[in-house]
Amino acid sequence: MKRDTPLSELMTTNLVTLRARDTLATAEDLFEAHAFHHLPVVDEQGHLLGIISKSDLYLLSDRMTLFRAEANPDHNDRFFRSLFAEEVMVRQVVHLAPTATLEAAAALFRQNKFHALPIVDATGRLRGLVTTFALLELACPD
Repeated sequence: MKRDTPLSELMTTNLVTLRARDTLATAEDLFEAHAFHHLPVVDEQGHLLGIISKSDLYLLSDRMTLFRAEANPDHNDRFFRSLFAEEVMVRQVVHLAPTATLEAAAALFRQNKFHALPIVDATGRLRGLVTTFALLELACPD
C-alpha cells in the first residue's frame, strides 16, 4: 500500500456507534459482543461527538471497584447503568478526513498514544475509522 493512499480506501465503514445518552452498560455489552476496542459517539445525524475505548471502561471499572469484593460485579453493573456515554467519552477527538493519507494517519499514531482515528467528512459526520491494528494488517498481511 502506498503512503499517499487515501484513508477512504482503508477505513472501516461498518461501524457500531453509541449515542450520547446510551449508558456505559450498553457500551460494555457492545464491546463484549464485538471484537473492537473503540466506540464512536455520534448524534442523531451521525456527527462525531466523542469516543470511548475499551480501555476507558476497564479503567472506570477498576477505579470504582471497592476492595475487589465478590459484590463488585453488581456494583460495577449498577455504576455502568447510571453513567451516560457523554459523561465519560473523550470529547476532543483527533480525526482525519477521508482524503487524508495513510502517511498522515501513521504519523498521528506514532506521535500519540491513541489507537483509533475517526474519519469525518467536511460536515462533521462520521464516515469510518482507521486503527493501528488495520495499519499493522496492511504492513504484515497473512
